[in-house]
Amino acid sequence: MSTQSFPGQQVGDFTIHAISDGYLNASLDFLANIDASEATKMQRDAGEQSPSAMHIN
Repeated sequence: MSTQSFPGQQVGDFTIHAISDGYLNASLDFLANIDASEATKMQRDAGEQSPSAMHIN
């Protein structure tokens, strides 16, 4: 059995882990409350090669 664990954040008595289910290629036009060009800039600034790759968590 492996003793390796996912990085987590302790919150009170709980340890929180974020696990990604992957990503979805979709138009950024589908996002609410943000302009698609602004979302594209944010993705590019974060180093995303494909701005339409939205991470699903």
